[in-house]
Amino acid sequence: SVTETWNVTSDACESGFNPGEFAVQTCFIGRYGQEIGSDQFGATIMGSASMDSSDGIQRVIIRLSNIEVFYAGQAFRLGRYPVHFHMNGNMNLSYIKSSSIHQTFNRAVNIHATHYLTVENIVIYNVMGGAIFLEDGVEIGNVLRGNLAVFVRTSSSLLNEDVTPAAFWVTNPNNTVEHNAVAGGTHFGYWYRMLETPDGPSFAMYPSFCPHRQPFGRFFNNSVHSVGRFGVWIFPEYAPTIGGSCSADSPYQAVFDRLTSWRNNRGIEWVMSSTIQIRNTVVFDNHDTGIRCVTAINHQSLNRPNLRNTFYFENNGSSVINSIIIGDTG
Repeated sequence: SVTETWNVTSDACESGFNPGEFAVQTCFIGRYGQEIGSDQFGATIMGSASMDSSDGIQRVIIRLSNIEVFYAGQAFRLGRYPVHFHMNGNMNLSYIKSSSIHQTFNRAVNIHATHYLTVENIVIYNVMGGAIFLEDGVEIGNVLRGNLAVFVRTSSSLLNEDVTPAAFWVTNPNNTVEHNAVAGGTHFGYWYRMLETPDGPSFAMYPSFCPHRQPFGRFFNNSVHSVGRFGVWIFPEYAPTIGGSCSADSPYQAVFDRLTSWRNNRGIEWVMSSTIQIRNTVVFDNHDTGIRCVTAINHQSLNRPNLRNTFYFENNGSSVINSIIIGDTG
């Protein structure tokens, strides 16, 4: 993907990235620094069985450790990611650990309709599109631990999700995200984006599954700094429940614990969501806002009445607890 036929240097874009909601970007195709040209057609590592593990048999076991993956992934091609776990169901015997993924053309680690996978101690640098990406919204029980994502940048060569990428793109909250760090990026550090229904092929496979009602897994001891938009964003509307079914109405608290978020546009924001608790968090030097809640009590379109009335309760409602908020450290 990088040869002497693709070695023309693209000049740096001096304007940089404008985080404004309606800003017009002048850096075409994500040129933020002086870069060497490429055909953006790299290698992929993909595991996909002929059928998933719904019958209890894990037909694919992938164990990757101490590897380096670079100039990988293929732009403009769905499913051609550097490391791709594709619709395998339970993969609790599989992992990727202690490895590096850098200078890629289509995300880094893509987890698609795959559960109980471990992604641990991975260094990710200079990737186009989302770095660690949960795809359809049905993925549960995955452990994302101790990873570092540096310079995750926008890409116009795949989906809208990659135009506004997140280092951690979480479409189902029932996963573990702990001890991770995000350093620099054009848009988001951690985006919890739970929809009413699954995306992609999982939409037909799981017709009665509601990602935005799933109980919360774990978010603990993560950090993020210097991203263009928000360190953590919970959007659209999320109301976790104990049962997790589409009709469930017993609230379940989602605790974001020990986040450190600084020098972003906003530190953390949740939108029209219930039972979100921010605990033991430190936010400082964020350009616009440190901690922001956007809501209209009793006017959330998707939440059942007793999921709406969960504001300002420490044990089972929304609150900010034991946190430090500093506007400008000077």
